[in-house]
Amino acid sequence: MSEDLNDFALGTGQMQLLGNANTWALRGFFGRLNYNYKGKYLLEVNGRYDGTSKFPSNQRYGFFPSFSGGWRLSEEAFMERLKPVLNEAKFRVSYGALGNAQEATEYGYIQLLNAGLSNYITNGAKTQYLSAPTPISSDLTWERTNTLNFGTDLEFFRSKLTVSADYFIRNTLDMLIPGKTLPAVYGSASPKTNAGDLRNKGWELAVAWRDQLELNGKPFGYNIGIGLSDSKAKITRFDNKEMLLSNYYVGQTLGEIWGIKQTASSSPNQKLIIGRLIRIMLINNG
Repeated sequence: MSEDLNDFALGTGQMQLLGNANTWALRGFFGRLNYNYKGKYLLEVNGRYDGTSKFPSNQRYGFFPSFSGGWRLSEEAFMERLKPVLNEAKFRVSYGALGNAQEATEYGYIQLLNAGLSNYITNGAKTQYLSAPTPISSDLTWERTNTLNFGTDLEFFRSKLTVSADYFIRNTLDMLIPGKTLPAVYGSASPKTNAGDLRNKGWELAVAWRDQLELNGKPFGYNIGIGLSDSKAKITRFDNKEMLLSNYYVGQTLGEIWGIKQTASSSPNQKLIIGRLIRIMLINNG
C-alpha cells in the first residue's frame, strides 16, 4: 500500500509475514553548578532541556530546573561544645522538576489508519481493509513532576548513631493518561492526553546504629537500621463531574478501597439488603 514505508504489515495479498516498525528519539542538554562556602553553606543548581519525538514539533521540548541547598549547622562556632555528642547536623531543602514522556506512544499525536484482514474472500484471498483512525489529542506535551523536599541529617556519638528525616510534597502535573469517560455511542476509547494532576505528600525517617568491636581477637563491624515512611496521593484535577468510580475523580486517594460498612445497629432488612448487594457485586466481578 506504500512504497515509502517498508513494513510487512503494509503488504497486500495473502500475508505470510507480519511486521511492526517504529522509531522515536530523545535529545537532552544538562548543566550543573555547585557552590560550597567553608563547608557550611552548600548550593547546587541543575537545569535540563529535553526533547522527544513523541510530541508535536511545537511542543517537543521542555525545561526542567532544580536546586538544593544545605546548612551544616554543626560547623558553626557556637556548636563547637556539642561536637563530642552531635558530630554532624545538616538541614537541607530542595526543589526539582522532571519531565516524563515514556507514557506517550511513538505516534500518539498522529492519526493512524488501522489495517487488517476481513473474513471476506476476494480473488482467493482475504480482503484487506483500513479502518477510521482512533481519536488523538493534538496538544500532547510533557508530564511534569515538581518535588519540594525538607530534610535533616544528624550524627551522634562519633557518627555511630545516624538519623535522617524528610518531608516532601510532590505534584505530578499534566499526567499522560486517558481522558474523561466517553459514552459508548462515541465508538472509541478516550485518547491519552495530559488529562490530570496528582499531589503526593509524605515523610520518611531512617535511624541506624553502626559500630565495630573485637570478636575472637578480630575486628567485627555491624550496622543496624530501621526505616519508616508514609505517603498519600490524591487526584487534584480530572474531568469527571459525574464522579464515576470507573475513572479518576478530584479528591480520589490512590489505593482507596470502597465497600459497605455494616453496623451492629443495622436492622434485619438492612442486613438482608446489604447481603444481596454484596452477592451481586461478587457475581458482577466474578
